[in-house]
Amino acid sequence: MREHGAECAVEAARQYGEGAAAAVRALALDPVERYPDPLPEVDAEFVRDSLPRVLLRDGTAALPVSATRNLVTMLRISTIDDPYGGCEPVFEHLDPGSLAELAWALYVNRDVPDDRWAGPDVQYALRRLGDAGTAARLAREMERWESSFVRSHEGHEAVAVLADMRAGMGPDDAPRLLDRLARTAASDEMRDYAQARLHLVAIMRGLTSEQLSDRLVPADATDPRVLADRIERLEQAMLAGRTWTAAEFRAVLAEHPLLRPVVRRLVWSAGPASFRVAEDGTFADVRGVPFVLPDDARVALPHPIRLDDAEAWAEVFADDAVPQPFEQLARPVHVLTDAEFDSTSLHRFLGVRVPTSRIVDMTARGWSLPEPPHRMVHRRRMQFTTSDGHDVWVTFMPGIHIREPDRYADQEIGAVRLLPRLQQAHWSDVDPVAVSELLAELAELTGSPPQP
Repeated sequence: MREHGAECAVEAARQYGEGAAAAVRALALDPVERYPDPLPEVDAEFVRDSLPRVLLRDGTAALPVSATRNLVTMLRISTIDDPYGGCEPVFEHLDPGSLAELAWALYVNRDVPDDRWAGPDVQYALRRLGDAGTAARLAREMERWESSFVRSHEGHEAVAVLADMRAGMGPDDAPRLLDRLARTAASDEMRDYAQARLHLVAIMRGLTSEQLSDRLVPADATDPRVLADRIERLEQAMLAGRTWTAAEFRAVLAEHPLLRPVVRRLVWSAGPASFRVAEDGTFADVRGVPFVLPDDARVALPHPIRLDDAEAWAEVFADDAVPQPFEQLARPVHVLTDAEFDSTSLHRFLGVRVPTSRIVDMTARGWSLPEPPHRMVHRRRMQFTTSDGHDVWVTFMPGIHIREPDRYADQEIGAVRLLPRLQQAHWSDVDPVAVSELLAELAELTGSPPQP
């Protein structure tokens, strides 16, 4: 049947009657009877010496080596898209924990193909049998993979395997590991793959990526990077003007065990009203009067440029000796002049000389140094996209030589320009928070106050 096909066998049986043909057809459709010939041999010594014992579901006994060899053979002829039909009936009688250990042992002892991080059979074993411990182990491996390995060994497949592990896992276990990968993986590609998968998870749950990330913060964390990352995200939320519903604010911020101490050290707003979270979890305004957060309010983490009472709040926090987790109330605030407001360029930094190395260092802060036009050898501008999506150019002379970047010690700043997209934008079109942050950054670059 495997050699000539199921239909050929059915036709051969038909000469003995339709009953015989029907029986052969039924046999051919049995998934347990579908397997390659020859079967991949599994060495008994490998099973005995390199693989863990697989227990029965009730834990009273373990499979003998011969049965474990058969089990491994079934896994070897399985893929995620086409598992061997006999696997599931067997899995039902075996201990899930020992199956997870078996899957990990097969991964550890795998023969790595030239173009895959793991073979299709090992990927199936991990995805189907791996539990929370297996997922954590795999995530730690993936976190260390270099970009070259991710690119040459289809590393994105590992993200899919990790995301789809189900055995003994809560609904947030795999997304939480993906979230960590998106932040800490050594490879840029791995971070991008993990972030893309998280975005898909968010869509499937009817959430934004930020909302999903909020829900993945553990109640307690032994890794200090988790809290540091949340603090950084809160600062970015302030700069981007992100808001939370009142219910979200309470659940994922004000009442969250890990984030509660951070939330208490910041000023929050609901519309024009500002408030803080007190030690007992209640809300109060700048005078200490209890504040009632409306159920339909949108809560924001306001930049000081949006706080009319920023100075009063600063006094409150200073009197209570409350240090903020990042600059909010003490953050420098910069505004445009009337003339700049309707302009497309800023000239307040015009002529200021800046060390070339300092301009190059701006690339670590989100700025780029575009390649020069064809046949030109000097980069003479740096580019940045503001938090509200406007592209900004800062020109400088004599420029950074593409082959000898140290040729010129200093650069002279020219104009700060908004680039047109569908139509020319003016500085009045840019969000005041984005303007303030841009001016503060250029002031730091030039070492001069951002005076008009």
